[in-house]
Amino acid sequence: MKHMIQKISPAWAFITMANAIPIVIWLMMTPLASRWTDSFQIFLSLGRLTAIVGYTLMATTIILATRLPLIEKQLLGLNRVLINHHRLGAISFILLLAHPLFLTGRFLSSSTRSAALFLLPNLALWPQFLGTVSLALMMTLLIITFYLAWRYQIWKFSHRFLVVAFLVGFLHTAFITSDVSSNLALRTYLLTFGGLALIAYGYRLLVEFGHFGQHQFTVSNKRSLGANTIEISLVPQQKNLRYRAGQFAFLSFFQSEISREPHPFSFVSDPTEEDLKFAIKNLGDFTATLDRLEAGTKVAIEGPYGAFGQDPLAGRREIWIAGGVGITPFISLAKDLKNNNRQADLFLSFKNQVEAIYLPELQSIADNNPRLKIFPFYSDTMGFLSADYIEKNSGPVENRSIYICGPVGMMKNLKSQFVLKGADINNVHTEEFSLQ
Repeated sequence: MKHMIQKISPAWAFITMANAIPIVIWLMMTPLASRWTDSFQIFLSLGRLTAIVGYTLMATTIILATRLPLIEKQLLGLNRVLINHHRLGAISFILLLAHPLFLTGRFLSSSTRSAALFLLPNLALWPQFLGTVSLALMMTLLIITFYLAWRYQIWKFSHRFLVVAFLVGFLHTAFITSDVSSNLALRTYLLTFGGLALIAYGYRLLVEFGHFGQHQFTVSNKRSLGANTIEISLVPQQKNLRYRAGQFAFLSFFQSEISREPHPFSFVSDPTEEDLKFAIKNLGDFTATLDRLEAGTKVAIEGPYGAFGQDPLAGRREIWIAGGVGITPFISLAKDLKNNNRQADLFLSFKNQVEAIYLPELQSIADNNPRLKIFPFYSDTMGFLSADYIEKNSGPVENRSIYICGPVGMMKNLKSQFVLKGADINNVHTEEFSLQ
């Protein structure tokens, strides 16, 4: 059972506490029993409580989405940050949707007309009207996000308006007559929290549109790897970028016919190499255009990000598992073995030999370094890669660091199998997001 308990980092514990503080303040404002005396008070209390929690969670999701380096480092990798950003955003939306419904429910036992009038927009009650506008914007944009298959660039552009919805909600919180307006501590806390979220988003805009803190590079070479995959090499215009093997960065290309929208790609170069290298597979609208990339094109890089492949169990032979284009972080990790004492068994799952990019290069590294062993696996003829196959070739998985990068279904399936075989869930690391 202990192997199935996920450890919570101190930073995530801090975030949990930061969201819990306004709840504690609210609970201490009046005697708790008085909040639940009848149906009117129950619905009123639930409406106010869902608003407070939904608001702070939405502020948290905005802060997490800004890719602040300090936050990314403390929360152990950007992929974990963004996964929890999506989860907290969904919870926040549900709570904020429940907020007006609960407030409406307090009138149902006495007057359905009052309940209906409460839900209707009323410009005369403009603080309440701001709340209606905020929720309407949020509902529209989240429906777009979850149910419409829009192109990534359009989806992201629409996603920005969630911050507009939050800004309107921030003003609603600041001016509505409620528990927030009657308690200075609660009011100060919520407005400060919301203000920090808006400042963080301002930083995000400064990075994206002002290129603040980005590194400037130029495309020096592009080569085809087969399987609809290219490798690009970049040289610095001034100062080179420091990064660790297994990390990734967001790249923006300044060439006509290629969107400048930043997209994440893993380094396939060794941190000691002079050029930066990235392998990019054609997976959609954006990556398809990179086949037109030309030498001399300017590239802005934001990063590095990620903690994948970092802090393994000392002295233990690691297990690395790559599925398809998920091979990319392992290229960098394999090249970097000459700079450390790590040992690893690398399982490469491809559909067939045609898809096996980088296999000759990885095999060459393994031939010259006994601390790396390569196990190619072809699903067309061998079925699905399993923990049984891995354990058969690499030995027991208990007390081993396991790193998996590939399709989400494959990662979740293997992670479950490893835990059933006694691996500690905290030692099974996955790279679980893709924005390509």
